[in-house]
Amino acid sequence: MSVVVVRVLKDKIEMACDSIMVKGWSKMPTASDKFGKMQKINETIVGGVGDAEELSLIFHFMKTHILDDVSESSIIDYFIEFKRWKNELCGNNIVSNAYIIASKGKAFYVHNMLVLPIDDYYAIGVGEDYANGALYMGASVIDAVKASCELCAMVCEPIKYEQIAR
Repeated sequence: MSVVVVRVLKDKIEMACDSIMVKGWSKMPTASDKFGKMQKINETIVGGVGDAEELSLIFHFMKTHILDDVSESSIIDYFIEFKRWKNELCGNNIVSNAYIIASKGKAFYVHNMLVLPIDDYYAIGVGEDYANGALYMGASVIDAVKASCELCAMVCEPIKYEQIAR
């Protein structure tokens, strides 16, 4: 229950996300300050929507497993390695969250074993329709997340922002 937004520009890649954290149908207002849906790790930005436990695991995995090459096939290989690692750790190799990964001048959408390059903009999560509409109209990633926060009940400020050089 969230939104993650990316825009690929000539000189940089920008990513933003909301901060809502929920348990069941209740907001966890203090958790949003302590846990983000997006992190910049080793000059790679990863943002995800879905289960917080899996997000926590992918962030830890990225800190200990460097993404050397950035191509569709290398991202698939990276997630296969993550599935194996997760299975050894938790006895579960299912990767159910959706992710946006930006690294080395490229951005990708990842869900299950589907990896698609992002050439302009993209949004994922429950607020993605509002964010994609705003991005289509030329909004910044921050304004696209703001639109989702205003229009979607399951998306909430504060907004987090990261960028990397292209």
